[in-house]
Amino acid sequence: MKQSPIRVAVLVLTLPIFLGVGCAGQSDLDSLRRDVSSLRSNVEKGSVELALNTRRALATAKAAAKTSEQAAKEARRATELSQQAVVAAQAANRRTDRMFRTSLRK
Repeated sequence: MKQSPIRVAVLVLTLPIFLGVGCAGQSDLDSLRRDVSSLRSNVEKGSVELALNTRRALATAKAAAKTSEQAAKEARRATELSQQAVVAAQAANRRTDRMFRTSLRK
């Protein structure tokens, strides 16, 4: 089978283009693989960092809850002492009032 000179010329001129695209395609594929690998690595690092940050936040929240619970307990105790002081002051006031009335009668 005889090839026409135009067909041979087109083939000779386009062959480097196809070969170049093939090489460029392989290079792009390798680059894409590196990018995907890097992305996976970044996601794994991000997941680990997120887990650590979550643990730290949880520990901080637990400490804050404990501190808040202690503050509430101290506030209840202060309220109880305050109520006891009010009762004692009222009792002292009644005694003073009785003593004053008694002294007026004499």
